[in-house]
Amino acid sequence: TLFPYTTLFRSESIDGTTTTLQRQPNLFAYYAEMVGRVVRVGTTVGFVLDNRWYHNAYGTGLRTFLLEKFQILGIVEYPHDAFFETWTIATSLLIARRTDTPAGDQPVQFIRSKVDPRSADVSQVARAFRGLSPWPADWTCQTKLQSELTDTVGWRSYFSSQVA
Repeated sequence: TLFPYTTLFRSESIDGTTTTLQRQPNLFAYYAEMVGRVVRVGTTVGFVLDNRWYHNAYGTGLRTFLLEKFQILGIVEYPHDAFFETWTIATSLLIARRTDTPAGDQPVQFIRSKVDPRSADVSQVARAFRGLSPWPADWTCQTKLQSELTDTVGWRSYFSSQVA
């Protein structure tokens, strides 16, 4: 049979109430919250999000939600023009595991690719993400504990400013 998607989702329905939308509506935040509410505990998810969620004030609600409901495994920044040549849309990847009790000692990787990530050896990136090999030369990674992250202070400073 095909992958049993039903094992990923809880049987509860969403009532339409959101906690992540604040002054500035953002469909990325709403989508992340919706998925976060319906996936089962233990499910690892990846989101493509607008970069502003982790450093602007309006991202506070989403950061609160993520810190309460997920073990944040990593956030990956990459050059936005690799995917949006004629638009200024800076996105990032958020990789997180759904949990009801996030561990404060969970290491969160703040990863930055200086080049189009599609040019990387995916196997090497996966091994580096799991701590089994070094990052490619044009990638940087800094690690913080999830307990060091707050919902009120942006997370941009956790990315390495090192130029590859």
